Amino acid sequence: MSLYDGNPAYPTAVAQNIWDLFLGGYSNFRPFGNSVVLDGVDLHIWNNNLDGVSDLVSALTKLMQGYYILSASPRCQFPDYIFNPTTFPHFTSNFSYIVPYFLGSPNICGFAGNNPGGFWSTLDQWNSWLNGSMFQTPPSSMPMYLGLADWPVEAWDQATTGDYISPVAFVEQDLITRLKSHSNFAGFALQDASYDSNNHPCVNDPPKSKRTYSQFLYKQLTLPLNETGKFTSDKYMCLDKVPKTTSSSMKKTTTKPVKNAETGTPTTSHANRSVTALFFLFGFLISFLF
Repeated sequence: MSLYDGNPAYPTAVAQNIWDLFLGGYSNFRPFGNSVVLDGVDLHIWNNNLDGVSDLVSALTKLMQGYYILSASPRCQFPDYIFNPTTFPHFTSNFSYIVPYFLGSPNICGFAGNNPGGFWSTLDQWNSWLNGSMFQTPPSSMPMYLGLADWPVEAWDQATTGDYISPVAFVEQDLITRLKSHSNFAGFALQDASYDSNNHPCVNDPPKSKRTYSQFLYKQLTLPLNETGKFTSDKYMCLDKVPKTTSSSMKKTTTKPVKNAETGTPTTSHANRSVTALFFLFGFLISFLF
């Protein structure tokens, strides 16, 4: 779909419609009613059609005047066809944050796909662009959220084999520590909320207190680094198999059950750290802020 539609003024008209239907404008056709005002717009454009995108962003930026969120969710490969240093040389001035989605590209940036090293190399490139170490762009602290699949079954919207990163992988490979070494990493964006609500990956959780995938990630994000990954305590551990019973010299010893995991709002011992979660209609962010 082209944002021009044969008319150079079309991107501005689209921006005005978005403003009137969802943000600070007015329309008789607002889908959530006039009392509901969204806090921003995410541009999830994966059709590689540049026509009118920069004009749309300019028009939205002018309408929002800095009071609303404008974010971009490109595919993981860098540079993206649309959201890149050439099309948006002042990207960090136009957008509030970015969400590169590591989905559907196993040969380029899948975590456990055909090119495992590509996951980290592309993440490094996105981070380097934002922090100014690439393309001589001004250094920026713009938040970068890592877009992930939150469902282990590959045959669903936009995901492929190897996209899903299990809680066990997060623990055994100390992924939170490695991710936080990227200056602009701010958390995760999971696709989508409905799948997450049905994904309870921790088999050691009691039946009535099962954590979702997002709850596990949230706790890993907000714990001190020396309590995450391989240092995760039994209280927060997420196992994909029930511990087996072991025996030795006629004595049977059963592995001590893991205590109930926290399911309430996570807290942290760092007084200077505040935690926020941003939820959306189909997908959501898990964020930590310092």
